[in-house]
Amino acid sequence: MKSLTKLFTMMTVLAVLVSCGKENSTGGGGSSSSPSTSSTVSSSGQNFSDYATMRNFYTTKSKADNLSTNTVIYHTGSLFGANSSAVDFSVNWGFAFCVGSENLFGDDSLCNGGYSNSSSQLERIIDEGEYKIVESKSAASVDYKIAVDVFNGGFEYEAKVFNNEDSIYRRMLNLDGKSVNKTHISAANVTMSNGSTLKADLVEYFFSDGSYEAYILASNIALLANPVVSLDGYYNSYGVSADVTGQLNNIGEIKVQNIRATIHRLQFDMYTGTYSATPQSNLIK
Repeated sequence: MKSLTKLFTMMTVLAVLVSCGKENSTGGGGSSSSPSTSSTVSSSGQNFSDYATMRNFYTTKSKADNLSTNTVIYHTGSLFGANSSAVDFSVNWGFAFCVGSENLFGDDSLCNGGYSNSSSQLERIIDEGEYKIVESKSAASVDYKIAVDVFNGGFEYEAKVFNNEDSIYRRMLNLDGKSVNKTHISAANVTMSNGSTLKADLVEYFFSDGSYEAYILASNIALLANPVVSLDGYYNSYGVSADVTGQLNNIGEIKVQNIRATIHRLQFDMYTGTYSATPQSNLIK
């Protein structure tokens, strides 16, 4: 999402993105079934008034909630293994990935007339993020496969498991207990291509070592589809400076179209020895 890389008028965007290299494929083979577009994304969900309540909700939420088997979930950005720091965070990719007459990345008309995917287009999908297909689910875990290579005009996949040990899941909820000066949550809104508006929250971690991470989390989409956006950077007395390191692109054919949230700066009261968060700038796409 190009506009997200320019989202802060009062922030200096860092030049270096966190690099998460792709794992090598341990097994080949294309999908044996067509990706599903049946997962429902609707205007619902909830916002949270405090961090403890929010974290309890996500740590007790079933991994199977809001998720259908064979659903495609696609994130872009370095947090999700992108090979380049010059990732285009656009929801309008400008190419199609067709399953029959349906385009999982946008305009179905692009799939008319015998449109076929080129290897370079499929490689771009892999290079710019993480393309997942759900295979099975339970309350405790999700078995899915991730596209790791292209062969004979299709993806080759590697089997993965999403559970409580997933590194991104643990980071977005700070489950490893990294020391913070303050954790702040505020309401965010995410508009999807089917017209639904997700109630979401921006959780900002002002870590004690001066680093900063933030995640937009939506309560009525699958845990595997979160975070909707991730930020990574640092903060000081002048405010926050951070990069967008990840973004949800689509769940099936339903795509992220608009995101609104408020980034905060941290202030320290030397008389009370406490920290407070005040608005710094808007995150608008």
